[in-house]
Amino acid sequence: MSRSGNIGILGCGWLGLPLGAQLVNKGYTVKGSTTSEVKSGVLKASGIDPRLLTLQEKEIVGDLDEFLNEIETLVIAIPPGLRSDPDKNFTTQIGQIIPYLNTHKVAPVLFISSTSVFANDHGTYDEHSTPNPETESGKQLATTERLLLEQLPVSTRILRLGGLIAADRHPVTRLSGRTEIPDGLAPVNLIHRQDAIRLICKLIHDPGKESIYHGVHPYHPSRMEYYRDVAKKMELPLPEFKSGADFKGKTIITTYTDKVTGFSYEVPLV
Repeated sequence: MSRSGNIGILGCGWLGLPLGAQLVNKGYTVKGSTTSEVKSGVLKASGIDPRLLTLQEKEIVGDLDEFLNEIETLVIAIPPGLRSDPDKNFTTQIGQIIPYLNTHKVAPVLFISSTSVFANDHGTYDEHSTPNPETESGKQLATTERLLLEQLPVSTRILRLGGLIAADRHPVTRLSGRTEIPDGLAPVNLIHRQDAIRLICKLIHDPGKESIYHGVHPYHPSRMEYYRDVAKKMELPLPEFKSGADFKGKTIITTYTDKVTGFSYEVPLV
């Protein structure tokens, strides 16, 4: 395998681990980072070469130089994690790796971002829309995107994913049986993890010349319609939404990404 087949994944979590396993199956050599000694064995069992690395605000715990050695393509799949640590500065954490990426001449760098960089303001947003985040997580993701694009303008690719779902993690399980749920008429912007991994693999194989890509399934029913349909299919108590036409929501479109990559979605949302 040539050097172009060497992939690094910073963050082998719920998305990064199965991504790494899929890349191994495709013949790539994959290094993956984890913060847990126990999880190293899980990575190794999937064919991923594990490395213990932790990005903190003031330091990097672990040998990032060794991790990046002979890596050409790097996928950054570390979520902001502000729910568990609201005071964390995610942008500072990611910013620390930029000098290392320059030193090792890693290119491309694919940063997994989120459609939360756009406000829930009834707008429709595509890859050329200017971010206008409302949440702290969205603000830090938008700032991190901008930092990478400014500091690594040639090599950076941003992939904004919609809400990730899979059989083992679906938001309907949190909504099932609840009542008076707001924003029932807001459109959903989701992507199955399997399709997200397919899209990431496609961008690794051919990163293209664009800087921004979107990954969101083109099916945008209302939250009320969608989650009630899924609950029925999964035989769960139906969620009940507030009546009325008022809602906060947005629609994310991927027309440009689909056109330049030739990507199509295979996994239905329901």
